[in-house]
Amino acid sequence: MTVPIENTPLTDFNKQSFRSLQVYARLRNGVTREEAGAALAVVARDLARAHPVDDRNAELRGFPVETGMVTGSLDQDSGLVMIASIFLGLAGLVLLLACVNVANLLLVRATVREREMVIRSALGAARFRLIRQMLTESVLLAVLGGVGGIALGLAGSSFLSSINLQTDLPIAFDFGFDWHVFAFSAAIAVAAGALVGIVPAVRLARANLNLVLREGGRGIAGRGHKLRDALVTVQVSAALTLLVIAGLFMRSLERSAHADLGFNPNHVVTMMMDPGEIGYNVDRSLAFYQDLLPRMRSLPGVVSATVAQSIPMGMLDHGSDTLTIEGYTPPAGQAAPEVSYNIIGTDYFETLQIPLLKGRQFRDSDNAQSPYVAIVSEAMVKKYWPHEDPIGRHFTMASEPTHLLQVVGVAADAYYETPDGSAPSYFYTPYAQHDLSSLLALEVRTQGDPGAMAPAIERAIHAQTPGLPLFDVKTLHQALYSPNGLLLYEVVAGLAGVMGTLGLILAVVGLYGVLSYVVSQRTMEIGVRMALGAQRGDILRIVYRQGLWIVGIGLAVGMAASLGAAHLVRSMIAVSATDPMTYIAVTAALAAIAMLACYVPARRAMYVEPMRALRQD
Repeated sequence: MTVPIENTPLTDFNKQSFRSLQVYARLRNGVTREEAGAALAVVARDLARAHPVDDRNAELRGFPVETGMVTGSLDQDSGLVMIASIFLGLAGLVLLLACVNVANLLLVRATVREREMVIRSALGAARFRLIRQMLTESVLLAVLGGVGGIALGLAGSSFLSSINLQTDLPIAFDFGFDWHVFAFSAAIAVAAGALVGIVPAVRLARANLNLVLREGGRGIAGRGHKLRDALVTVQVSAALTLLVIAGLFMRSLERSAHADLGFNPNHVVTMMMDPGEIGYNVDRSLAFYQDLLPRMRSLPGVVSATVAQSIPMGMLDHGSDTLTIEGYTPPAGQAAPEVSYNIIGTDYFETLQIPLLKGRQFRDSDNAQSPYVAIVSEAMVKKYWPHEDPIGRHFTMASEPTHLLQVVGVAADAYYETPDGSAPSYFYTPYAQHDLSSLLALEVRTQGDPGAMAPAIERAIHAQTPGLPLFDVKTLHQALYSPNGLLLYEVVAGLAGVMGTLGLILAVVGLYGVLSYVVSQRTMEIGVRMALGAQRGDILRIVYRQGLWIVGIGLAVGMAASLGAAHLVRSMIAVSATDPMTYIAVTAALAAIAMLACYVPARRAMYVEPMRALRQD
């Protein structure tokens, strides 16, 4: 199917080094995947023996076609699976925070209701009946919360479905109602309700009748506070973990968006076209592009124009090939290097404003009748000709072994994929010297708004060639936020930010709720202290000290958890997993907000009226 669709020469598929193939097979009845895998391993060994260069590291593995459809890869470390796993883990942290929050509130409520439950028990209520009553209440809360959560989930799914992928081809995500997801969510909600309700229920059922009645409903100061404090500590640490992960993704988006890409994406409009779709053969397509570029350059408002096989982070990936490089010998045991490249037209470096560091640009005279030439990146020079002049050096591509490419220029490094680490080796060849695929991208640099120039450019093309389909029309800046560019960082950072915000809200609510309860339970104690001469500052320190301990321990535990979680996502972020700015900023922000949450109930404790507190039952 690939040959007629992509105009790929059939000869490419007959080369032993060709690797862009997917093989589909249906297993015979009774054959397991393990048996098929063993057979594939034998085939791989035979290939390695027959072709020791091309298939030295050949590996064949079978996987279900459904896995390939979802991941697009043979392994479970692919992008979609990794993203899904990360966000399932983050969602689990949010669920943990919510459960801990509810559990803490139920513990507080259980303490308040101790006297009621003891009286029920004294009147003959069985322990199991008391537990059942408490569990019924907690499960009902969970079910109601689950219904609200599913409603919010449907709204969020609708939002995700509306994300613009910056592609002309209609790509839609199906986030509609699904019974499997609904059943899973309902089961999680009910299980969470039962889990968080069982501890306070059992604790109430085991309450000491005489002790509670003697307390007169006031509760013993500090009794049970260790469990509540521990739960709030878990909330603070989990919230810190969520916020750190969100911060790392946001920092990655910021760094990638403001990174030096090696080219200037501003004031450039791009569009794809394929003269082969209207019946042009290779020679006629070449003539079409040679006539197109002068027309584009003559348009008012156009600075320069060029064509290329692919645009940075665009819909079509750049090519890559195995090279035999003059003056370079691969280390023992390593195969020949594979380097990415782009097939471009004249004025390419001027249009993208990629500096040419040495040598010359491509000319119109660089065609199939002239010596084959290439321009290499600075990174390629450093790797294969360090401390040498690369101009005049030669190399060959495995796909075109008869064409010796001479280096005529050195260009500054540019990122054609998401910037992550140092720029890779790269080279460029003129489109007139290759078996041209008629599908190319037109790139035009304009003086003003490139989006506003797009209609005039399209009209000029259709005036030259009526009926030629043009697609993927966008500015180069928009192309950077495509699925192959920064869109992934943008979506992931947004989702992580939402989850981090939820975690922060839950942690603050939990901390505030517990300290408010502590103040209400210690009202009489505070009144006694103030009657004996304690100042308001003393009361503030007493209450605040408890909040400080909880927050401090939570931040310490959360810091360790954050480092572990960041290590798991390090392959998906453009900053260090230990990025100090993220950790310092997130920790300081969480600590400040948590301290504010502690201050409100502490301040209320400062203004307790001693006489009113002493009269309290």
